Amino acid sequence: MLIPIPARWLATASLLAALCSVAAAAPPPQTPVPVVPEEIAALQVKGDDFRDPKPKQLAKATFPAGESGEGWVRVSMMVDPMGKPFEVAVIDSTGNKVFEKLALQAMENASFEPATLGGKPVVGYYETQYAFTSTRFSSRQPEFAKAFKALEAALKANDRAAADTAMGQLKIPTLYESAYYGIAKFRYASKWGDENEQAAALALAVGGAGYLPPEEQQIALLADFNLQLKRRDYIQVLQMWDRLRNAGPPDKATEAKLKPVIDEVVRMYKDAGTTYTMSGVIPDLGAWNVWLFKRSFSAAVSTGAISQVKLKCARRFVSLAFDPEAEYKVPDSFGACRLILEGSPGTQLTLTQSAPK
Repeated sequence: MLIPIPARWLATASLLAALCSVAAAAPPPQTPVPVVPEEIAALQVKGDDFRDPKPKQLAKATFPAGESGEGWVRVSMMVDPMGKPFEVAVIDSTGNKVFEKLALQAMENASFEPATLGGKPVVGYYETQYAFTSTRFSSRQPEFAKAFKALEAALKANDRAAADTAMGQLKIPTLYESAYYGIAKFRYASKWGDENEQAAALALAVGGAGYLPPEEQQIALLADFNLQLKRRDYIQVLQMWDRLRNAGPPDKATEAKLKPVIDEVVRMYKDAGTTYTMSGVIPDLGAWNVWLFKRSFSAAVSTGAISQVKLKCARRFVSLAFDPEAEYKVPDSFGACRLILEGSPGTQLTLTQSAPK
């Protein structure tokens, strides 16, 4: 059941008006990222004696000289019992490789209070996001708005060549414009792309958390909710639900349509008989990742190759050579797990999840 997106989100006038209103907004700070949706966290085995790792010293995201635009980077890592990060990796970003390198270096040199179980230090999972911002960039919103309007005209005319030209003219020096660029890419991919391209576009729109005005942010989150529902990424569906509520309660009509969907997703999580598949493509980073919804999984490759399976769990880290014949089972005691499948960029895969037999 998909939730209708307000038609005004597809209208140039409303988007351009919102775009011109964000220049004075303050960028959100570097922050830990909540990873487990509230509905799932309440059902998982946690134990009152387990405590997540906490940062003691995190390097600030210093903006490098010579860069021509802002960006954000989301990083995941494990923290060992001595408080030292390992398996530090980029999960997602606005695409700037310099920012990605700096974020990785900062986290590799960070120090933590380790996770504890029964008061004893143990391995734990941590995730955070860096925002790289600079006061030296002046807004180019008039030029951006002009290109955005040209894109709208091209989309209405079904003129892909003109849309390609307009997309190339969307210069994005600031994180605010990057979020709107994500909306533009989503609308383009909705007409001429696939669901993976749409998901990558919406990640730009909503991944920066706070760069869109609240109302536009909520609509973008709703679009992502719908897309992840189609893709069967059910943890992401619940995360979008959490973020929708935190961004401001949806109107009553929308909430009435969303709640039965959430109830059904939670039912599927608890139902041991539910088995389902989802598809994915390994991106240029060389690793495809998803939060596991079930505790048993297998993966099949249609084109390309997977080399490594990694599990970054709340309480455990596992790394294995990929076996296409294997059904992997994850103990409940590991806690919430992010699955990482490493391999050749462009690899097309199908992930099957179920309850362990």
